[in-house]
Amino acid sequence: MIIQLIAGVRPNLSRPRDMIRRRNWDVEVNEGHLQSWDHSHWKNLAENHAGLEILEWGFDATVVQPFSNILLRLFGQRAAIKFETGIFRKFWPFGSISVISLMREKKDSSEE
Repeated sequence: MIIQLIAGVRPNLSRPRDMIRRRNWDVEVNEGHLQSWDHSHWKNLAENHAGLEILEWGFDATVVQPFSNILLRLFGQRAAIKFETGIFRKFWPFGSISVISLMREKKDSSEE
């Protein structure tokens, strides 16, 4: 049995206000929109156009302005990174710098 997994990473182009309003990025999108992705558009591209299934989302760092800049100025880069990869990422994972997903080819119903 061969299992193929695909990792996808793209810049996250969501807006800061979206990060606050949405905790879940499983929202309806224009299915013809195939560029400039946030999590919803990436899922659309993968599942509706590339024949892939998203198994899991990954998150790197979430920069929250102006707080990230204030932390950087007052406490330095290590403190800013610690917050951006810790508490900020925990509260706003879909606001991360990158859209990261683990995917596989969709299974046909006949294969199961």
